Amino acid sequence: MISTISNMNANDIKFNGQNYDDWVEYVKLNVGLLGFDSALVLDEPTKPIDTSLEADKKLWENWERSNRLMMSFLKLSIAFNVKPSQPKTGNVREFVAEIKKCTMTNIMDKFVVAALIDDYLIESTP
Repeated sequence: MISTISNMNANDIKFNGQNYDDWVEYVKLNVGLLGFDSALVLDEPTKPIDTSLEADKKLWENWERSNRLMMSFLKLSIAFNVKPSQPKTGNVREFVAEIKKCTMTNIMDKFVVAALIDDYLIESTP
């Protein structure tokens, strides 16, 4: 399992701000194959207390481990130039949602800029 993470190379898909769909599929496949995707597919369980059932404690431990490992994998799969603007959360679902939101914002920003440029060019043409 760890060898797969440590063998990430230039052929792997890294999120670059414009390839969310490919990146998220790549992430889901890899963490699923590695067996630590529960933080992505399960809601975060309630953190156990001393009197919690053993099953609840085990569920939390498994989810927390999955979340921690997947966060490491996600951070490894982000292009260097995007890292400074990556979300500041420790929850996998929140992290992926923020990445998607930023991607959609960037798409809309580009669309608006393109529309403004088109309007300017049309108005500037004699």
